[in-house]
Amino acid sequence: MNKHRYQVDLITELLWPNNITGIVIFLIGSFSTLLLLNFSFRELNYHRKIYHWNSNSAYIQKLAIDKNILEIQYNYVVDGADYTNSKINSKMLNKAEIDSKQALELIAQKKYKKIIEIRFNPKNPKESVYILDPNEIYYSLFIALFSIFSASVHGILLIRKFKNIIYRQKLRS
Repeated sequence: MNKHRYQVDLITELLWPNNITGIVIFLIGSFSTLLLLNFSFRELNYHRKIYHWNSNSAYIQKLAIDKNILEIQYNYVVDGADYTNSKINSKMLNKAEIDSKQALELIAQKKYKKIIEIRFNPKNPKESVYILDPNEIYYSLFIALFSIFSASVHGILLIRKFKNIIYRQKLRS
C-alpha cells in the first residue's frame, strides 16, 4: 500500500464525521475555514492596494487617544507640496485600536517632534496612510495559508469520500 494513501486514509478516518456530532463539527470547521479565507483575502487586498506606495516622513500635528482608540493627524511633504491626512492602517480608517505601549510611543513622538513613517500614493500624494504595525501583512498571510491548508484538507476528505461511495456503487452493480 502506498505510504501517502495510508496517511490520507488515516486522516480521513480521524476527521470524517461518523455521527451527527461529527457532521456538525465538520460543518462548523468548513464554515470557519471559509470565513477565515474571506477575512484573510480581504485583509491582503487592503495591503495590496498600498504595497507599491512610497514611504515618507511625517510629523504628528494632532493626536487623540481615548480608551486605546487612536485618532491622529499628520503632515508630510511630497515634491515641495504640504499634505495633511489622518488615515490609519491598510484599511485607511480614521480611528484604530492601539495598545498602551504604542500610545506611549506616539505621545513621545509628538512631544519631541520626532518623525513617523507614512505611505503615500505616488499618483495622488493626497492619499496616504500611517501604518501602526508594519508586520500586519504577515499575520494576514499566516491566516490565509492556514485557511488554504484547512480548505485543502476538507476538499481532499470530500473527494475521497465521494470516490469511495461511487466505487462501492460500481461494485454493487
